[in-house]
Amino acid sequence: MSESLFAALQQLLGDSQVQQGTLGIITAATLKLFPLPKARAIAFLAFDRLADAVSFLSHARAGLGAGLTAFELLSAECLALLREQFAQGEQPFRNAPQPWFALLELSDNHGEEHARATFEAVLGDALEQGCKLTAKQLEQHIGERTRWLILNGPGNPSGAVYDREELMALAEVLRRHPNVLILLDELYEHIRFDGHAALNLLNVAADLTPRCCWWVVCRKPMP
Repeated sequence: MSESLFAALQQLLGDSQVQQGTLGIITAATLKLFPLPKARAIAFLAFDRLADAVSFLSHARAGLGAGLTAFELLSAECLALLREQFAQGEQPFRNAPQPWFALLELSDNHGEEHARATFEAVLGDALEQGCKLTAKQLEQHIGERTRWLILNGPGNPSGAVYDREELMALAEVLRRHPNVLILLDELYEHIRFDGHAALNLLNVAADLTPRCCWWVVCRKPMP
């Protein structure tokens, strides 16, 4: 740095803010630009539990990919404050008992009809699955650093139960990733209301036993 430039910076910023060194000047920059989306779709959802909202976020990411451009989580208390400040206009879920809400935005490069159809498909799948993990979602989320899969049955907190075909599909994915260990959370597998016996992953894929472990529950006070 030249003496004249160093002195000028000291005078501008103060002696304590400027130290002698090398001055770098940016002469060029590269920007990666994306076209504006042709359409946007917005949904406002209510959830009974925070964990349900987090589970749905994973489902939405898998189904919408980069098209999911916003996911804003609000508590019932936050929504009540908004109603107080903005009393005019339409207010969704005014009397809803749910404690958590989420505002989602989908940006679509194909058009409004495609955006609406995509959004409805993802939302419909989430309702039908009861936020269960699908084989497609599992495959998409396993990476080089993935070490564990925690599988709930019945699904916590949704209470969803995996059937034989769903468990077999998950097992096929896990066979392709031998470094992933499996933690089975089945503390409540005996709670069933449909009269059917509970199934777990090892009922349909006994070959995965060496990679599995279960939650251990202590029913007595610890010493």
